[in-house]
Amino acid sequence: MKEIAAVVTMVKDDHDFLRRWVKYYGDIFGREALYVFAHGGEPEISEIAAGCNVMRLPPGYDPKWAGRRARLFGNMARALQNYFDFVLVTDVDEFIVVDPETGFDLRTFLTRRRTGSVISPIGVEVVHRPQEEPEPIDTHILGPRRFVRFSSFYCKPIILGTPQVSFARGQHYSTHPELRIFQRLYLFHMKFCDRHDSQALLESRAQTISTAGYGEESETELSTRWNKLDGKEEAFLDRLANLPKIDGWDFGPEMTHMQDTWGPRDNELYHFEKLIGKEVREVPARFFGIV
Repeated sequence: MKEIAAVVTMVKDDHDFLRRWVKYYGDIFGREALYVFAHGGEPEISEIAAGCNVMRLPPGYDPKWAGRRARLFGNMARALQNYFDFVLVTDVDEFIVVDPETGFDLRTFLTRRRTGSVISPIGVEVVHRPQEEPEPIDTHILGPRRFVRFSSFYCKPIILGTPQVSFARGQHYSTHPELRIFQRLYLFHMKFCDRHDSQALLESRAQTISTAGYGEESETELSTRWNKLDGKEEAFLDRLANLPKIDGWDFGPEMTHMQDTWGPRDNELYHFEKLIGKEVREVPARFFGIV
């Protein structure tokens, strides 16, 4: 008999996010169901992820690194589905959360779903507004940080109930032709949840690309976010922090946009048209403390 779900990620340096990732998904599925690729094999990763399945990968980057990473995730998910009904493939700063108003956690949600499908959560980016949220993050992120913007980039097809799926880089698109979204299932992307840490991370990644000597031609393979800001990281984060606020927690129009624009793109991938929110919403208090 198969277990309900495994969760897969890859990590390098992001030790704080890894602690939170292991805590969140480990509490739901058990650490034995978590699979962590350690890019570079830092010993801290094995310590933080004790009880998880940690696999070391060689260090370094090259122009085709992101494509290899996507293929690794797809192949790993296919293998694990011999033993699990679902495989969740997430970045270490991504947390899939069921609205507490449903009375379900993520495990219960998945037990009520049929296999054979691919599920995309509603993607929201947590945005730090230092003028309203001066306190540092401690045990939990949601609560101390309570503003998000919708981002179609994070409506990722990453809950896999079928092995017949391949990913684009970043897991933003896949080869599965059917779009399945649920109104109360969210992916909280946490990369920008702390202004100081976000700026340090953006600058570090830009330096990694620069040191490796990759120019504009590398953008087709390496994540464009790593080198597109061109020294303007602070200005980018300022814009995020000052987006206007709107009321409500209804993503119905965004879901309609996803459904109406869904279709095939080149190289056998399916997706919807890009839609990035130009405003932020406040996270309802019922989510506080979940992550």
